[in-house]
Amino acid sequence: MQVRRRKLRKSFARSIGMSTIQNQIGMAIFLIFAFVILSASIISKDFSNFIRSSAMSVFMPVAEFVASPVYAVRDGFDAVTDLSTLRAENVALKAENEKLQKWYWAAQSLEKENTRFERMLNVIQTNIMENYDIVTAQVLADTSNEFVKSYMLSVGASDGVEEGMAVLSGAHLIGRIIEVNEHTSRIMLVTDISAKIPVLIEGGEEDIRAIMAG
Repeated sequence: MQVRRRKLRKSFARSIGMSTIQNQIGMAIFLIFAFVILSASIISKDFSNFIRSSAMSVFMPVAEFVASPVYAVRDGFDAVTDLSTLRAENVALKAENEKLQKWYWAAQSLEKENTRFERMLNVIQTNIMENYDIVTAQVLADTSNEFVKSYMLSVGASDGVEEGMAVLSGAHLIGRIIEVNEHTSRIMLVTDISAKIPVLIEGGEEDIRAIMAG
């Protein structure tokens, strides 16, 4: 048993010694190789550039491969950011479009109202109307029912309105005053079935007086 133990110890010691020698030899070779490369790089710039370019050729593909997931995440984040920006711009453009449409319809309404006022002004300035007092008014409500076609106006006795006065829209007769309050009045439209308005027909040998019924 002692002989075997001695043999095992000797073989173990030999293996440790061989391993140590191999490590020392490998270290020496590495140091010699490093010394040669360092010396060559100091002596020759071309060799140094060759080593640098070779190292770059080896490590650049590896670096690009390692960094590719990072680039993918960054590109994806940029795409999400761009999409969010486009959505925000789209919402802003829709809001601006709605505002422009409102301004457009307001301008159309003002243009129509301006045209109507110009027509009324032209009627007022004609020779036919120069002997009459003109009162402008707005329609407050449609007070028509099954039997009467009428409107409520924004002028009344305080504005000089009296029953029986004719009501014009531009150059057209639309009715007459049938009720007067202090600040409002009501007109009966010529389309009312019970409307009877005295008219004067001119242009013949003599004027003709008549009653216009709705």
